[in-house]
Parts: sequence; structure tokens; C-alpha cells
Amino acid sequence: MEVGEQYSAFAVDGEFRQSSGEIVPWWSFTKTLIASLCLRLQEAGALDLNEPLPNADYSLRQLLNHSAGVPSYTGLLDYHEAVARRDDPWPYQEVLRRSGATNGSRHEGPWCYSNTGYAIARDALERATHTSLAELASNYLFQPLGLSSVRIAQKPEDLRNCRWLSDAGYHPGWVYHGLAIGTPDDAARFLDWLTAGNSISLSSWSELTTAITVGGPVPGRPWRTAAYGLGVMCGEMEGVGSVIGHSGNGGFSVCAIYSAMRDGRRLTAACFSGHDDEAIPEWAVQRLLTLS
Repeated sequence: MEVGEQYSAFAVDGEFRQSSGEIVPWWSFTKTLIASLCLRLQEAGALDLNEPLPNADYSLRQLLNHSAGVPSYTGLLDYHEAVARRDDPWPYQEVLRRSGATNGSRHEGPWCYSNTGYAIARDALERATHTSLAELASNYLFQPLGLSSVRIAQKPEDLRNCRWLSDAGYHPGWVYHGLAIGTPDDAARFLDWLTAGNSISLSSWSELTTAITVGGPVPGRPWRTAAYGLGVMCGEMEGVGSVIGHSGNGGFSVCAIYSAMRDGRRLTAACFSGHDDEAIPEWAVQRLLTLS
């Protein structure tokens, strides 16, 4: 892996000024896709984000904003060891059991980031629609928005042309909520369209951006304030102001995709980097949004 390698995309009011055509893993930016899908399907009457899930005391909305209290499997040493050994992913019910999501375990406090929670959200989405995440994303987002490079990776062969993962022996099933892969251009394009109101309704946008404040300045990162909406990280970024988007870290690479309004213009920047520190692409995005 080329540690210093980076790919970026940058748009002003939807017009790209810097871009890259490399296929890269989107990691947790996939959460933004999932939340957008849930809101689209709620608009269509196929989902109710406020209804408690079967055999659970939390709703889909609480899973999407990480307030359900579900423990995350990414905190398990066994998980990291299994990924390092290049094992096949555990079955879905097994990851729920190992993370404590089936025995009523809860995090203390009103908010805690949980990849297990998003795995449950994906399962609820697929059960409600009788359709796979890959099909839903293609039908509701990728095809209508012309995101021709993007797909949900489901098996190792799907990563054959994906930067940092093509020769890693990694199984995308370890990302239980789903792993979107595509170009930095399409990542920035999706977020740009989302913030421009071209993907969900105004009322859904209001729901998406209703955020829980999760902290003040984050040491070493450009965040002055940090909050979380439905599938989006938001808050104040140093030198930029209010931003919305998502960062991601999969161990093999990191990414940051954010949009901001400055001087009446909508700016969107994405950076994907061969590091393991999310601060690196976040600062790269901060520079792009500041220097525009």
C-alpha cells in the first residue's frame, strides 16, 4: 500500500474542478447512502423511522443517528484478529451475538457510534422492502443520479479493481452495513446532489440534518464542534464553518466527504487516502473547502 497516496474530488455548485476516476472504498460514507435510502422509502410509505423494530426497544431513526445504544462489533478484539487473518465474515446473527446486540446490552449515555446498529438498520431496510441493499441503492440512488461507478461490494471479487483492497484478500462482508465502492467524483457528486436537494425531499432533509451534538473540539482533527444526524457527520470545521458529510476508516484506507456553503456557493470535497488516520483526509478536505 502506498501510504501517502491520495485521490480527491472537488466541486463548486455541482461543477467539478478537481477529480479522480480511481475506484476506492467508501467505508462509512455508505451510512449516508443508507440513511438517504431510508428517508426515500419513508417518503414512499414503505418505512416508518419512528416505529420500534420487532423485538427491540429502539427505532430505525435511533439506529441511524446512533442513539439506540447498540454495542459496536468494531470494538471487539476477535473482530480485528479475524480480519487480520483474512477470515470469512461471521454470519449476521453471530456478529449480533458477539457484540451483545441480542442480549439487551446497552452503551451508557445518549449517543454512541455503532456499526452494529447500522447492520441492524440494513437488515430492517431489506426485510421491509424484500429487496437487497445493492438493488435498493441502484434503483433509488445510483441509476437515477447517474452514479455509474458505484456499487455495493458483496464478495472479494467485487474488489478486484478497488484501490487498496484489490490484492488485500479482504472480504467486504466484514462491513456488515454494506460497503459502497466508486470514484471520489461520484462520492462528491452524491453528497453535492444530496445537499442541493436532488435526492430527498425538503422535509426528509430536515430529518437528515436534525443532529445530536457529540462533542467540542476534536484534538488533531479540524472539528470545532461535532454532531451526528441521520447518517451524516456535521458541525463546525476550522476555517470553513458548518459542514455536512461523513468520514470513514476501514483499516486499509480512510476517507472524508464534506459539503459546505461559503459566500453563497455550495462547495463539496472528497478525499480518499492510503492511511489509517481519518484526520488526514479531513484536513485535506478542509484545505480544499478553505482555499476555494
